Amino acid sequence: PADLAYCKSFIGSSTKKLCEDSIAHFHLDITADKLLQEMNNEKKAVLGEEGYQIMPGITELIKVLYQKGVHLAIASSSSLAEIENVVKSLGIKKYFTKLISSTHVEKPKPAPDSFLLALKELGVSAKETVVVEDSCYGCQAAKAAGIVCVGFVNPNSGSQDLSSADVLLESFGAIDHRFFKNVLKRSLGE
Repeated sequence: PADLAYCKSFIGSSTKKLCEDSIAHFHLDITADKLLQEMNNEKKAVLGEEGYQIMPGITELIKVLYQKGVHLAIASSSSLAEIENVVKSLGIKKYFTKLISSTHVEKPKPAPDSFLLALKELGVSAKETVVVEDSCYGCQAAKAAGIVCVGFVNPNSGSQDLSSADVLLESFGAIDHRFFKNVLKRSLGE
């Protein structure tokens, strides 16, 4: 059986990759699509009981960034349906200009494809963008895309290696738009 450490090693990658690797690793007699369907059904049941958890201060930060004219996007390894469910359930969908799923790109994180697509969809360059990531793969993908990365030390993401991030953040409580502006300026040598 898989333990939590095994599952956490896939944080930031796609669920499809988790299914494919699990089938190979555990010699399972099931297709990746069928395993993915079963995992999604189980996840739906758990979320139906427990709902989505949101980090303290993140909703307020999203609203402040939006009010300051910052274009926000989500570039996630989750499916578009899952991303839509999360932002709708948390009441934050209207703040995001784009929702990008790993299903929109050829290669999931740690490849930069999701972030490169987000840049294109937003019509911005990597030099004017900051990514917030809580996974090793996500930080690696941001850096591979040439984007400044703020690594969020998320207690729910296991012990992720965020060493490729430009700066680490443990809380969203005292963060505002100036923080991101300063991180971006620092990365540009200003």
